[in-house]
Amino acid sequence: MNYQGNGEVTLINNEIYKCSFKLYQEKDSRIILLCKFFDYNSISSLIFARDFKVKQFKGKTKNNFECYTEKIILGDFINISDSEEYVIFYLNEIEIITTIKSHENAFCFKITNFCLNKFCNFELSLPNSYQDRKQKLNFSVMPLDNFEKINRNLRTNRNVEITSEIIYLNNENLLSIEQIITIIDNICYLLSIANGTKIQWISYKFYKDSYLHEKYLNKVTSSYTPFFIIAPDINSIKNFIETVYSTFIERKDTYHLKWIINAFLDSKSEGRYLGTRGLRAVVVMEMLRGYFLKTRNIDDDIFQPIVFKKIRKNIKKEIERTLEYDIKNNVDLSVEKKMLFSKIPELNRKPFKEILIRFLESINFDVEKENDNIKCFIKSRNALVHRGQFFYDIYNESDCKYKSSFEEFTFIINFIDKVILKLIGYSGLYQNLYQTIQKGGWREYENI
Repeated sequence: MNYQGNGEVTLINNEIYKCSFKLYQEKDSRIILLCKFFDYNSISSLIFARDFKVKQFKGKTKNNFECYTEKIILGDFINISDSEEYVIFYLNEIEIITTIKSHENAFCFKITNFCLNKFCNFELSLPNSYQDRKQKLNFSVMPLDNFEKINRNLRTNRNVEITSEIIYLNNENLLSIEQIITIIDNICYLLSIANGTKIQWISYKFYKDSYLHEKYLNKVTSSYTPFFIIAPDINSIKNFIETVYSTFIERKDTYHLKWIINAFLDSKSEGRYLGTRGLRAVVVMEMLRGYFLKTRNIDDDIFQPIVFKKIRKNIKKEIERTLEYDIKNNVDLSVEKKMLFSKIPELNRKPFKEILIRFLESINFDVEKENDNIKCFIKSRNALVHRGQFFYDIYNESDCKYKSSFEEFTFIINFIDKVILKLIGYSGLYQNLYQTIQKGGWREYENI
């Protein structure tokens, strides 16, 4: 999107100030509006007095497209050149009403960072969770015309790029725009899992009153990361989305899957400290554990509070007796005694491992086969949560199976990859990142 034209900004007191404008959306989805006001002196005075409170913007582009938004964040003055001074606004969204006429009903969404090794059009057929699940909703996924160049740039520079479009094809059975947006959101989250990077839609086109409308939004995007776990080919991606979609819908709210996926993708994002990324990754498992307890209405306590209250009294008495009679010194231990007493309630909490295994069993994770990996993950989790370091960094080399912190990080990521795949109902080939790194970067796929 890149438009120029004339428009007007309306303040909350209904004063109107006319301007010329430049409007564009960055690749990372930020929407920027530059306004050059005809009454510059009045505007500058209002801004410096903090009285420039905007209610809406509307304008008309040079090709007579209408622009409108009420979601504006005021920026600051910016000099484009010596003779041009603009006020910069950051927009949450903007709608463009074009002069293009059509009687079509299609919705077309532009998405970022989705790439395949060989990318041509393919269709997704998904159950209609809003009306009749037996009825299928069809979507076409299409690369942009210059996809090969975009793909090369994306993988080389690890930035954000608009790569493709998703088109809703069921014109004869239109859902509401809110329902279509929710489905596109779901598709993007599943594509993000498959590609191991944040994939987001940032704009869409639709037809209303016989005219083409364009809606641009400032969505959360992230730089491309190369941690895909489903093979980046059309058949694998199509099969993955269509296979897990129903389970994803069923468990999306229960396990707060959108939040889980965003948090996990954040731990995969490059350009941050490895230890911080490792900690963020294991916290994802803490979140899943908490949601599991809440969903199954499982108590995190070993004993009921009324029972443990009696046990607690006896533990407290034994600590006092031990400190008074068994420890032979004249040091005042009153501070230490209070600290010990404050830790007693933690004795009533079930071990992390027990709850983790119950959760894994509930999603058909092969606990017996993965027993050694579960133990290794818990060691890494404990080191990161309690010490802020990887297991590799704080134990003797002979006690650790990893050759580096990065190798341990890839093990953690791979373990959580498998958990999330099982959580959304996937069985089949996936890329084992841990084995891939160990094999020097050659892609290692195995069944889950």
